[in-house]
Amino acid sequence: MSGPAIDRFIELMNRYGADKEPFLFIIDFEMKCPEIHKLSSVPRGIKFSTPLVSNISLGQICSKLVALKKYPVSYDRYSAAFQNVQKNIKLGNS
Repeated sequence: MSGPAIDRFIELMNRYGADKEPFLFIIDFEMKCPEIHKLSSVPRGIKFSTPLVSNISLGQICSKLVALKKYPVSYDRYSAAFQNVQKNIKLGNS
């Protein structure tokens, strides 16, 4: 994880934390386009809810059914990946 976007992201996280400013952060899977927003200025298109704070009112909750398709990996593939994770945890990698 390196580059100007990540450096700026880390700088803002440190600043908001030091200032005790609540913030929301989003990191994409490839860690290339992190986003950080003060809770007071989260863009309207980003909806979030935690046990302590939310920007969604009850009227905004969507009751539309969403269909999800699953594509499970084989047991052998899962087992090999799981063993790799366990090995790295034991080596101190997290």
